[in-house]
Formats: sequence, C-alpha cells, structure tokens
Amino acid sequence: MSCDCHPPGGIFNDGDTDLVYDACDNCPGEKNPDQRNSDCPNTSPPGPGCTDNGDVCDDCPADENNGCDPSLSGGTNVTSAAGGSLSLGPAITSTPPNATIMVEVPAGAVCEDTSISVTNKQSQSVPFAYHLTPAKLALRPEGMHFNVPVKVTIGWADQDNDGDVDEGVCTSDPTLSCDHHGDCEPPHTTTTGTCSVTGAVNEEVIKLERNNDPFTENGFVSCAGGVCRCKEHDPTETPTTSCATTVANCNDPAGTLKASVANCCSIANNTWSFHTCDFSTLDLAEHATDLIAGGGSVLTDCVAEWNVDYPDNRPIDRKGLVKNKVICTDGQIGCDGDGQANGTCVFRVGVCLNTEDSRLVKDNVPACPVTNVARWEIRKPRPDSSDQGQAASAVALRDAVAALAPSSIDGDHQEGVVFGPAFTSTDVCTPLVSVAVPLGHAGTSPGKAILKSKARTMMGAKDSDTLKLYCLPPA
Repeated sequence: MSCDCHPPGGIFNDGDTDLVYDACDNCPGEKNPDQRNSDCPNTSPPGPGCTDNGDVCDDCPADENNGCDPSLSGGTNVTSAAGGSLSLGPAITSTPPNATIMVEVPAGAVCEDTSISVTNKQSQSVPFAYHLTPAKLALRPEGMHFNVPVKVTIGWADQDNDGDVDEGVCTSDPTLSCDHHGDCEPPHTTTTGTCSVTGAVNEEVIKLERNNDPFTENGFVSCAGGVCRCKEHDPTETPTTSCATTVANCNDPAGTLKASVANCCSIANNTWSFHTCDFSTLDLAEHATDLIAGGGSVLTDCVAEWNVDYPDNRPIDRKGLVKNKVICTDGQIGCDGDGQANGTCVFRVGVCLNTEDSRLVKDNVPACPVTNVARWEIRKPRPDSSDQGQAASAVALRDAVAALAPSSIDGDHQEGVVFGPAFTSTDVCTPLVSVAVPLGHAGTSPGKAILKSKARTMMGAKDSDTLKLYCLPPA
C-alpha cells in the first residue's frame, strides 16, 4: 500500500479499499485508485485553488468552475476484470424519455482500475435536458485509449414522439418536456398549459460531433456538405437494418476511420449510441448551429445560409447567430484548406438551402418557415470576374448550388441558378468548395474576400447574405 502524504498520528485508514489511504485519498468514499481529477492539475493532494474531490465524487469532473448540470455529470470507477457503467439523467426507458447519457465499459477495456467521468459543460441556465443548441459533453479521461470499444448512448426528450426535440417544460406540469406542438394540452396532459420554449429542433437534423469532427455511420469523417443527419432509415447512410451494427476497431488511431463509429441514431427511441476507443468532448446539436445566416431579416434568413468548415472560429453575434466574419492565419490547421503557409488561405465554403433553423426567432416564436427556393445567385464575386481566382470561386459555388436539383444558369454574368421546379427539400447543403483568399501586399498584410449571394422564393421573398473571409500573415 502506498501513499504520497502523511496522515496525522500515523493512522493509515483505507475505507474504500482502493489502496490509497483516506488521508491522501481525494475521494475516500469511492474506489478510485488512479486518483484522477480532470478539472484539477494537482490531484494528489489537491493543490492551491483546487478544492474539488476526485472525479468519482466531483459533481462537475471536467469543469473547474463547477457550472455544469450535475444531473448529467459525474464519475465512477471501472475495473479491468468487470468493466462498469455510468448512467446520468433519467433512465433511457423512462416515460417521457428525457436527457440522458450512458457510458458502458466492457470487461478488458482498461488494463487497470480507472476513473471515468462525464461532464455536461453546458451552462445550468440552459440545461441539456431541454436545449440542443448545442449541448457539450466532456468524456474523461481524454485521450485514454481503450483496448475494446466503449459504448456511449445519448438520449433527448420527445414525449409525444413527433420528431421534434422537446426544448421546454410545460407551465402546468414542469415534469413534462414539450415542444410547440400542443404537448402541454390534452391528451398529453390533464391540465392545459403552455410550453416554456416555443421553437423546435427536428430530430432528423441533429448532429453529433467529436472534437469538432462530425460523425458518419462508420467514423468521424466529414459528412456531405458538413451535415450529418439523424435519419435512421436514410438508405444513403444506413444498411438494410434500421440501425448500423458496425463496431469500432481499437486498432485504428484515435479520431480516424473506425476508432469511433456512430452505431445507431434512433428517432423512434430518441437516442444516439456509438462505439468509441477514445474519450473526448462531444457536441450534440442541430446542424444549423454551425451555419452563418449572413445577415438580414430573421423572417427570410433560413432560405439560404453559408456553411464554412472552421469549427474553432464561431463567434456569436448579438442575435445568437454565428458571425459572418471568418478569420484564418495562412497555414493554420483547421481553416486553411491547403495547410501550408504559402501566401493564400483556402477556405472551405458551402451553401445550405431551406434550413430549419430554430435560432431564427421573433418574440420567442420561430420566424422563418422553410419554403420553396426559385433562384439563387452569387452576386460577389462574379463568375466572369477578371480576377481568375475570384471567378473560380464564384463558378464553384454557383455550380455546387446548381447540382442540388434540376436547374439552369442565367444572368448577365452567368451568376444565377434557376430551379425548375422550385427547390422544396429542407436542410440541404452543397459539398464544400475551395475559396482562395491571397494575402495582401507582398504577403505581409491581411487578405480579404467578400462573398455575397441572394436567394428568392416562389412567393418573391428575398434573402441576401454576406460572408467575409480574412487571411492573416503567419506570426
């Protein structure tokens, strides 16, 4: 038995039999022989400014400010011989189903007894149970590689199974979750009430990301157009069964191919389960949280939105939307598509049409209904620009939009895409195309590109959007 501190009076008690003396055990009531404490760099014993217990006792194991939702945060100890599990929030089989997180560690996944934890990093003022914009879950210890896959299941609320995530509670019965579809009225309840949140997130456009990389069915690689859908019966994403049966391969490197796989996203069960060989941070949200509405009225901003592949640069404006200004340093991994400091930043940009975007509200009511897009055009730069680089970007964006459905090209500058018939599909995004932004004078000053587009519906509503791309010289 070992200990790195000296108990007063030489009393060497070990009440939890984890081979760490109580006097220096950061959680003497629970077995945690590894003494992990994710939110504290000095764990044995706790150092200055670190007053939390170990992860298996800490209400917020990966949040040093303890601002998490404790009902969806906590830790436990798993053993090499038997494994173990960690279940937080209501039981997944409860009625109505509510926000849940379950981690199942099989026998043999770890070589020695290990503390595992989950922390809901979302603010308590916007609990994960009723809000998906977005929910951030930290699984710890980060970077630890399991010998065999661990199964993680995330659940959300949809008491009437109408396909919309419940983001509010009923004023007449706060134990009932709800969306805006009459969930707080008979026959769902005995007393008529209202829902505290009137918007809704459609389950078919929920996304799950690991360290800013989206899931596909078989791993963490970019989905088409950056949108991964929770559509269990989509023949392009799922084999013949309703849920995928692929299991992660722990021989693969972390974050690649099948080291983690999206095993099953079930709209019927309101859960998304996956296998992983490595812990990390997860984001569960609707895909619109990443999109750039581009400015203008919330009444039409969902007609067309920009999609930029740069997850680490999402500053939010006063409306709660992602700002339309994206800044990248030449050669910066994650935003410069060519990955080289060569005088040009290559941004990866796409266009999404008819987005079901619950961020666009007016007086707490969804303000932008999806509609039919008759025409989309790239107004800046023009496809016939004298600048070959700008012309190439404009043509690439125009052609990507045109490829979404039967259409023709028109306009004095060949800038317009006319859909025939009108485009009515919802939440459809183009593949990402390269938009090159060179540095300024002699490669020593910032470069800038401004993209402008306009979409028009069959009813004549217009959505004009702007995207500003900045390329900075390397430090």
